[in-house]
Amino acid sequence: ASITIDTPEPTNFDSEGSDDPDISIPGARKVTGEFAVRDMAASIFTLLMGGVTSNTSVYKASSTTSAITEKSIRLVSKTINGAKHTLDFPRVSLRAGGQLKFAKATPGSLTASFVMLNAGPNTPPYKKTKS
Repeated sequence: ASITIDTPEPTNFDSEGSDDPDISIPGARKVTGEFAVRDMAASIFTLLMGGVTSNTSVYKASSTTSAITEKSIRLVSKTINGAKHTLDFPRVSLRAGGQLKFAKATPGSLTASFVMLNAGPNTPPYKKTKS
């Protein structure tokens, strides 16, 4: 998995006759991410790609496309220096695809990328915890 937190671009306001800004206001940060899963369960297909699951083992893709797929996601790292890191995103726009392989040694993976969305008033856009 990878998370990218862009440096905010400032808006500069200057007065006439000066090359230096009088005030610089930072813009919003754009947060994007990517992750992959190797679990090929029908429920994972449904979660990432839409569609429906029946009998917990049969996945049927949606015959229509959705304009926006919004989800809340939690990413948990492997153990790093004796601790796991968890990132919670309450609201993201999610896009998913896959590289499916039907070999014993290489099962393939479902891939997803996301853009963090505004979570609303009094809600942090993301939260990181260490356990």
